[in-house]
Amino acid sequence: MIITLTTDFGYKDYFVGSMKGVILGINPHAQVIDISHEVEPYNVTAAAYLIKASYLYFPKGTIHVVVVDPGVGSTRRSILVEKNGSYFVGPDNGVFSYIYQEAQKIRIVHLTSQEYFLNPTTQRVPGPTFQGRDIFAPVAAWLSKGIDPLKLGEQIQDPVKLPLAEPRWVNNGTLEGRIIYIDRFGNLITNITRTYFSAVSPPEADQGPITSGKVILKGKILALKGFYAEGKPGEPCVLMNSCGHLEVFINLGNAQQQFEASVGDSIMVRVKRSNA
Repeated sequence: MIITLTTDFGYKDYFVGSMKGVILGINPHAQVIDISHEVEPYNVTAAAYLIKASYLYFPKGTIHVVVVDPGVGSTRRSILVEKNGSYFVGPDNGVFSYIYQEAQKIRIVHLTSQEYFLNPTTQRVPGPTFQGRDIFAPVAAWLSKGIDPLKLGEQIQDPVKLPLAEPRWVNNGTLEGRIIYIDRFGNLITNITRTYFSAVSPPEADQGPITSGKVILKGKILALKGFYAEGKPGEPCVLMNSCGHLEVFINLGNAQQQFEASVGDSIMVRVKRSNA
């Protein structure tokens, strides 16, 4: 069984290694895979995007542990989310918001069965500062051994959800989106998706497929490209990335630095329809 880990722990400290040790102590046959441990500290929204962008490429039955948890040790709940044969374990702080958004059928369990937490008989009593090791890792390990999710706690219907921004039509033919993630290359990923274009028409607009358009970020028109190397070095460009999101990039450069961009910044798309 595969268990993935996504955290903001980095590699300087013992955090990631001890989580893996707990998992393997319960299920030595588990296959533990790192998605990322370089999430910006406390950035729940970034972690939410990373798990959204990656989980579909794992086999059915994979357990995804996500620990970006500013509220560790507080009254925030620990949860298990089950969606279409994939499992997600982590804090109830909105980190699974994209999973909820995509799901048609979903089950959420509040993790309360302490017998499946870190074993207190070993005198390694769960504490308030490292629930990734003390709760999420052992729960994932037990789940990988086939335990019924409902033995881990009680079902809930009210998970915490982030206020995810949706693209909006600001007038006939102009779509406003937002930057939702910035990767290590300085590429700016937006909430404007390929699916959005195919499914949504601006209010009061003539019907017809979108055939072209202008993308504008901070007053600058960006060149539409099909892949990174199609852009000239240093030229601000935009493309539809492999996760289906509109992405601003600079070939061999850094769009974040050039635009002094931040998550939440606005980006405008002026679309042209075939019958316009």
